[in-house]
Amino acid sequence: MTGRFCAICGSAAASGPPPPPPATGPDLPENLACALTYALGPLTGVLFLVLEPHNHNRRVKFHAYQSLFVSGAVFVLWFALLILSGMLAFLPIIGLLVESLLLALFGLGWLVLWVVLMLKAYQGELWKLPFLGDLAEKRSYTN
Repeated sequence: MTGRFCAICGSAAASGPPPPPPATGPDLPENLACALTYALGPLTGVLFLVLEPHNHNRRVKFHAYQSLFVSGAVFVLWFALLILSGMLAFLPIIGLLVESLLLALFGLGWLVLWVVLMLKAYQGELWKLPFLGDLAEKRSYTN
């Protein structure tokens, strides 16, 4: 630039401060990355296992694997509960009541577990679920 015009193309110089440098990537704190592994279940679990630099952090990997294992277990239990509720549908009124109660309790239990897992991960705690947490811990330290 020479003066207010470009010496090469002749266009006028932009006024104001220069544009900010381009972002190099998301710099998430470790505790936020751990909590976000549970946000969308298996989707965010897999996402944090493949995203750089998070896929090298053992704590993030633990929570990502635990998120995957918990999501899989919840899906299997939900499917089994749907089969059971289909069998209960043959009972006139009691079947519908038991089915509704079971599905509501299961949904509420999953919601509470999901929130607790996210909060504990955000607080920096390595909160392991009884069987699935051990699997996630082994998996995160072997890869």
